[in-house]
Amino acid sequence: MQSNTILSDVSTSSNIDGKTIHIKYTMTFPADSYVIYGGLDVDQDVATTAFKGATATDMYAGFKTLILATLNKESGASE
Repeated sequence: MQSNTILSDVSTSSNIDGKTIHIKYTMTFPADSYVIYGGLDVDQDVATTAFKGATATDMYAGFKTLILATLNKESGASE
């Protein structure tokens, strides 16, 4: 599923608690013409892992993985 998704916008900001990060995103699924917008709060170590997930060809790869995993978990879906 990740290969046919485009993370066209992602921004991060520290929450007031100083321990969590708020992530806002726009993700597009071109094959199905779906666009989703959302936000989630994660621990700093989770956000750091997402930043480290960048690849030479996809700087957002770690964030795609995080967002898709969160959507799957929250929806009760399984792959």
